[in-house]
Amino acid sequence: MGTFSAPISIGSPDGERWTRVDALVDTGASIASAPASVLRGLGVEPLRKERFTFAQGETREMDVGQTWVRVGDREVITLALFNEEGTEPLLGALALEGVFMGVDPVGKRLVPRWGVDGVGARGNGVGSRFRGNDAAPGVYGDGARCAPSNGGEISAYAGMTVRVGNDGKAIGGG
Repeated sequence: MGTFSAPISIGSPDGERWTRVDALVDTGASIASAPASVLRGLGVEPLRKERFTFAQGETREMDVGQTWVRVGDREVITLALFNEEGTEPLLGALALEGVFMGVDPVGKRLVPRWGVDGVGARGNGVGSRFRGNDAAPGVYGDGARCAPSNGGEISAYAGMTVRVGNDGKAIGGG
C-alpha cells in the first residue's frame, strides 16, 4: 500500500481538549497510538497492559487506554496505545473503522466509506459522532468507486470484501 500521514486529533476522555498530530496511517496496526506523554497530557489513563508485536518483529507488553480520536469531522472513542516518546503517532484499523474511513492507497488519502451493516452511514454507531456529510462508498486501489446501487465490491472490516448486486443487497463475502 505504501505509507502516508494524515492529520488527526486526539481528545481527552471527556472530549473537551484536543491535540492535533500527524499520524502515520497504518491499516496493519490494530489500534491508534501516540507517545505516552501526549495521552497522559490529555488525561488519558491506562486501562490495562496488552501484548503487541511490532513491525520489526519485537513483542512487548504496553499500556492501552481509551479516548477520543477525530479524523476530519468524524469522532470516535477508541483504544490507544501509550507508545514510547519520539515515536510517530499511528492511526490503526480500529480507529479507521470507528470513523468509517477507508484508505485510497493510490491517492494516499483517507476516504469516507459505508458501514457493513449500514449503521455508520449516518453516524448512529455506538461511540461515534459524525459531523457533515454522510459516509461515501469505498475507493479501491485502481481508483474505481463502488456504490451499493451499481453493484461491485465494497471494502469491509478486517480485510473482508462484501459483494453487492445491482439491487444494493449483499450477495456474499470473501
